Amino acid sequence: MRKALLCLIAACLSIGLLAEPLTFSGGYTQVVRSASGQRIVLGEGAAVDSGNLTLSAQAIELYGEDYSMVKATGSVSVYEKDRQISLQCPSVFYDRTSGLLTADGWIEIQDTRNEAVLSGAYMEFNVTSGLLLLQMQASMHKATSKGLLKCEAQSISYDSEKRTLVLSGSAVLEWDKDIYKASMIRIDIDKEEIQMDGWVTGTVNG
Repeated sequence: MRKALLCLIAACLSIGLLAEPLTFSGGYTQVVRSASGQRIVLGEGAAVDSGNLTLSAQAIELYGEDYSMVKATGSVSVYEKDRQISLQCPSVFYDRTSGLLTADGWIEIQDTRNEAVLSGAYMEFNVTSGLLLLQMQASMHKATSKGLLKCEAQSISYDSEKRTLVLSGSAVLEWDKDIYKASMIRIDIDKEEIQMDGWVTGTVNG
């Protein structure tokens, strides 16, 4: 009976209106019906696969129309296959309709394709466009031909496709033995271009 129920749930998820199919697994599964709709609660090694995004956690909840909302808590790991971006955090919320993934708590991110490591206390990641926003003690370290690029700011906006950065609020950049500080710093890594706004200070080593 339990096996038949799980097969029925999987079938319902695969024929939803969303373009990306949703598959899941877990050692514990509960289907909850209420006036607000139906939701699925997964535990004991819960995992969800939605298109190019895989997610695992201690507990995962699926709800909303066509199970478009995914909430995960406890030792969360997320991997975005196309861009080879992985992250770890305490909790995450994923809206499959908008493609927006948000996380609170300390978040650590690895961009394997671009050899970059990022961290911060709040994150928004648009899975569709690849744009990533980090806030509160945001930082990034990236290997480049000129050596290690190190960034710190209150907010970091990172485009993994264009390899560009915008640092906002107490921005600090260390690159090729040079140090720059400004209210806002824009960086094009491939072109090795830096633009700074606001009160600017720097130390360069010619």
